[in-house]
This record gives sequence, structure tokens and C-alpha cells, in this order.
Amino acid sequence: MAGYRPKVLMFQGQQGETAKHNEYVVELTKASDLSPFENWYKIVYYDLDKFDVREDATKILDEVAAFLIENRNVKISLSSSTDSRATAQYNEKLSHNRSKSARQYLIDKGVNAKQLAKVSWSGESVLVNDCGDGAPCSEEMHQLNRRTEMMVVEVKK
Repeated sequence: MAGYRPKVLMFQGQQGETAKHNEYVVELTKASDLSPFENWYKIVYYDLDKFDVREDATKILDEVAAFLIENRNVKISLSSSTDSRATAQYNEKLSHNRSKSARQYLIDKGVNAKQLAKVSWSGESVLVNDCGDGAPCSEEMHQLNRRTEMMVVEVKK
């Protein structure tokens, strides 16, 4: 819908559960409620099988920290993912650790934890390309899935 931004919701069935048709209520956020930050979006990447913050990611996270310290009325979400290599259970834990690592980095830089409104992780269930289990993908393609995405989710007036 024009003028709205969807709220990202992650759904994952239980292990071994068969796919079924479900209906979901989707919450939309008025883009004007987030203005002028409605298009603010940052992403950091991780090395294979790692959750520590890379040197290239520190520059971006430092920018995020400065932004949040300057804009105390803004809350962001952090959502981490992995590529499809390793088991789904392992990747769930790895993406959780990536979210915790990025969150802690921001807090260590002086960000108020209350500004980190939603911290989530999705393992390998939210790929940005077709690099699922067994797919022939380059390292560059897998790299795109090893990430933490950050976006503004609330601006208090």
C-alpha cells in the first residue's frame, strides 16, 4: 500500500512439520510515522561460521551508534541471518549470536539498549537469493546471506 511500510515478520514451522496454508494478519507502519527516517537501512556482513564483528562492519556499526546517540527518539530493529551451509539448527544459533554480537557492539558504543527495539534472528530461513541447501552458489552469493539488517521501526515524537 502506498504510504505504508510493511513490518517484517518471520514465521518458521517446527522441525519436521509439513507445510500448511495459514492466514496472517500483517501490521503495516505508516511511512510518515517514521519520517524522515523511513528509508534508513544499514547492513553488516559476517565471515563463514563466525559471529564476531568484522573490521568492515565496525565502520557501519559506528555510524549506526552515532545515529542512535544523536537521535534518542529513534528505535531500530536488528535481524540476523546465515547462509544455508550447516544444519538449520546450527544456523539458527549462529544467527542468534550474530544479533547478540551486533547489539552488544552498539551498546558498548553508548547506545541505549531501549533503542534496540526488536532483535531477531532467522538462521537460514530468510535468504536473499536462491542459495538454499545444496544449490551451486559462489562465495560472494553466500556472503549476501550472512548478515545483520538494521532499520528504523519507531520514532517517538
